[in-house]
Amino acid sequence: MENALQIQKSTDVVERLATQYGTTREKFYGIVKATCKMEKATNEQFQTFLMIAEKYNLNPITKQMWAFPDRNGGIMTMVALDGWINIVNNHAQFDGYETSVQLDDKDKPISATCKMYRKDRKHAITKTIYVKEWIKTTSPVWQQMPIHFAEMRAYIQCARMAFNIDGIYDADVQPLDFSKKYPEAIKTEGYDKVTGEVIDVVEQTNDDEFTTEDYKKLIANTTTLDGINGFADLNITDPKLRVAIHAKATELGFMANKELGKYVKKENN
Repeated sequence: MENALQIQKSTDVVERLATQYGTTREKFYGIVKATCKMEKATNEQFQTFLMIAEKYNLNPITKQMWAFPDRNGGIMTMVALDGWINIVNNHAQFDGYETSVQLDDKDKPISATCKMYRKDRKHAITKTIYVKEWIKTTSPVWQQMPIHFAEMRAYIQCARMAFNIDGIYDADVQPLDFSKKYPEAIKTEGYDKVTGEVIDVVEQTNDDEFTTEDYKKLIANTTTLDGINGFADLNITDPKLRVAIHAKATELGFMANKELGKYVKKENN
């Protein structure tokens, strides 16, 4: 019976990672729950989170990864830049990378390209990202270090393709996930890893509730198709906000797809 119990414990991902980090199962469980904001996570969600940590050799204690609640009651596994670098560097086939940035006449980045080399591939895997599709216009870090962030966006997207990375999200492109109802209280603490766009608005309002004006600011600052569709997912009934969303979508060159209930890019005639 004792041997059977020992075998059962060795198949437990919590036990395995606790042993890896030199602590007990109970201490490791509590530390990760608190560090990664998973106090309300179910046992199944916690186990899944740790399975991803083990798969990609990520350290949740040093915040290479953390959990973020999605709108369906589940969690998304968010990975910091240090975590992405760790995944790439630890891959057995990784053989180096190169990045380059295209600048405009004011030294502002237009695009960034990353090439990643694998030991088992003849040709490099290449990915180019365009800053206008990724930049967070109200994020202070994007404003201060646009070239760096453009390079990192290209690096992460290239890594996804080069090493078939799935099941995790980049903190900077995390889907906007406000609330299921409008308006509804939104705690700043629960969104401290959201894009700078959302954090800025919360800090400006100095309270825990998104008002109509707050939503108008978010809509006005939205620059991507994902951002527009994030508002579409909220099923907002306020007619003024619906008009603002539609107007912004049109301004950005998107049009409503009635069949999908989403906005899509307009095709050039």
